[in-house]
Amino acid sequence: MMAVDLNELQRRIAAAYNDTDSLPLAQIFHLSDLIHKHVDELVASRDATCIGSAIAILRLLDSKVASGGLFSSNEDEEDVPTSNLKYFLAPFFLAELAANCPAPSASVRHKQVQEASGAYTQFLHRLDSYKLLGEVGSRQFHAAEERGDAALDPASKRQDKIDRFKQDKAIKSQLEQIERMRAHARHAIRQGLYHAASSSDEEDDKPSGSGRNTQQRGAGAPAQGSDEQAGEEGPLGGPAGLDEEDERRLYKLRLEAAALRALEQRALLAEELQLLRHAVAAAVSAAAAGPATRERAAAEAAARQAETRMQRDAVMAELLRVAGSLGSAAAAAAAGGSAQREALRQGGFRPS
Repeated sequence: MMAVDLNELQRRIAAAYNDTDSLPLAQIFHLSDLIHKHVDELVASRDATCIGSAIAILRLLDSKVASGGLFSSNEDEEDVPTSNLKYFLAPFFLAELAANCPAPSASVRHKQVQEASGAYTQFLHRLDSYKLLGEVGSRQFHAAEERGDAALDPASKRQDKIDRFKQDKAIKSQLEQIERMRAHARHAIRQGLYHAASSSDEEDDKPSGSGRNTQQRGAGAPAQGSDEQAGEEGPLGGPAGLDEEDERRLYKLRLEAAALRALEQRALLAEELQLLRHAVAAAVSAAAAGPATRERAAAEAAARQAETRMQRDAVMAELLRVAGSLGSAAAAAAAGGSAQREALRQGGFRPS
């Protein structure tokens, strides 16, 4: 795919957002694919306007795919044309950006997580209905569906993560192999166009063939432009020199890899959602209380603290008073005992 920097992506997003009604589905998908490939850079830019426009474009793609009759519950994977397989990714693209968008508050984040989680679930259910999850993805998806809201034990969670990692690594290896085949095919196409153009130039030097050769160059120009357009569209569109079987395999591998990521991200979002529910509930309670109620609660708390301090001081004073009384009594008792002993001593030695 032709390299696109962040500024160029932002420009394309803004242009598309202002002209969504006239964009064909294939073009919306291509831009959505670019957004997904640069999602980390887009989120890091903190450009709220651009991110909001990107979310709107991804929602539009998901809506058009859902309403376009591309998929049916009465068909299986073999009934889907190869050129339509890429559109399975529509809700996945939306989930990926929604899950990573910056949020100014817990309530906003709560909505983002709900949207992302719902889009991941929609993506997984659709792939499952067409048996496109792959072996590992299918096993973990059905286990999660049966488990419901119950938490997965740590050992099983760790094993699931290891299985996803191994399968993802194997998929990436296969994708790289296909991409090498694609790159080789594109190189051969370009070389063919170059040699065709060179031959055309040589024919131009011959006076008898000038008209015919000029026409040949004219026919060759669109072919080269089509190849450049294919390079722009990248691995999910355009003539790539691969047969349909390889193209279909590429699409299915990419869907399987996306399913593995969706399973992991959806589980993380479920944990975050539980925390956000408590945070949102606390924020709603505080907002509903109002300023006067919060001030009254603060005053009551301060009064309770003052009363506690007074009670503590009174107890300490009483303890000191009792301790003082006990000390005085002990001193008096000690003095009386000494006098009595002296009197007894003197009385004991008085002559009779």
